[in-house]
Amino acid sequence: MYGSYNYRKKTLNITNEEYSCRETARFVFCYDGRESASAAELFDGEELSADWAKAFIGPFLLIAYEKKTGKLLITQHAFGSGRELYLLNAPDRLLFDGGRLSESIVELPESVESAPTGKLQAEYYTTVALSLYEETKDIEGPIAQALSSGYDSNCMLFMLDKLWPERRKETYSIGGVRGVDETKVAEEIAKTYPNTEFASAYVSQSTHDAFDEIVFRLEGSVAQIGIFLQYELARLLDSHSVKTVLVGECADQVFNIRTYKPIKSEDMFLYIRRNPRECAAYFILKKNRLMLSSFGIEARYPFLSQSMLELGAKTCELNKHKKRYHIEQCMRMLPSEISERIGKQGGATDPSTLFANDERIYDRIIKMKYYSPKHCLASAGGLEESLMQYYVSLKSVESFEKQFCDKPSM
Repeated sequence: MYGSYNYRKKTLNITNEEYSCRETARFVFCYDGRESASAAELFDGEELSADWAKAFIGPFLLIAYEKKTGKLLITQHAFGSGRELYLLNAPDRLLFDGGRLSESIVELPESVESAPTGKLQAEYYTTVALSLYEETKDIEGPIAQALSSGYDSNCMLFMLDKLWPERRKETYSIGGVRGVDETKVAEEIAKTYPNTEFASAYVSQSTHDAFDEIVFRLEGSVAQIGIFLQYELARLLDSHSVKTVLVGECADQVFNIRTYKPIKSEDMFLYIRRNPRECAAYFILKKNRLMLSSFGIEARYPFLSQSMLELGAKTCELNKHKKRYHIEQCMRMLPSEISERIGKQGGATDPSTLFANDERIYDRIIKMKYYSPKHCLASAGGLEESLMQYYVSLKSVESFEKQFCDKPSM
């Protein structure tokens, strides 16, 4: 990897001796979650171009500076890098912190007419297999994967078993102490595969007690209900000394017609007003990748490969808004004893699992510093989820202010 990235300090030092690429004397920082030993050859002697992005697998952030021309290229994966960036004008370094890249995102493939069904089904299987192979071929030791009771992660586990039948797989699942608990079904499924181990953990009131730590690890960049699940997943992986993990994030966005077409204003989420790609880049992927990175864990995303994006463009008309064709193909791949167990409900945990049984979230909200009675509650999950999301937002602001903001002078 070109550059030493310090998560806590968000710094990348750049010097002529370590980072210049041969005759072009350009400084390069490449981040795609793994070593990029061939990066110098990739950039040497070429004009700066966003086409370089095609050489990377999964989320990445690429910064290249051509000293001779003074040209700076900043580009990232179509769904974001999972990191945010500010550039500080310092003599010898780039400082990474909040902010967002919006002008230099690699464009998604254009939607195209679907191929004949038989050909498309064969391409589907091959694309999934190749994406999983590319993400796992350099992993030494057991292959670790986040596992739920849904189609995406189970499609991944099935294909991993086909690709690496003799290698040990480790699966990890998170549930809630109340409400939906995917861990039971996930464990049943994991047991159907040879050489596969299973471990789980739960979101509970103790997770809520770690709110300040969660905000610190995410540096206040994400205030969303799913941060609690991601925190427990990271803690579970860390307790098993996992350094690299495969996750099924963003399949919902890749296999969604709205990702590849302009979204109508009346169809926008009232509380987000962003299309599925932006939701993935600035919420879904970020809460997962940043959290795992803060524990020193590298996350890899098979559904975000270039071939998967191209497949999503080809099948978007068939998938519509609920990845219908994707689910159909997953069901075709999976053995009946697995597909019969899959019945994933919306959301992996019940927000109320963070509080005492008889506690009302609203009672907490009205006592909070930045509470406003004029706030409009809007969520596809109903009133309770809306209240929980509002609570998390308020609590995150309070925690961020306490940890990161200077106190006003007296």
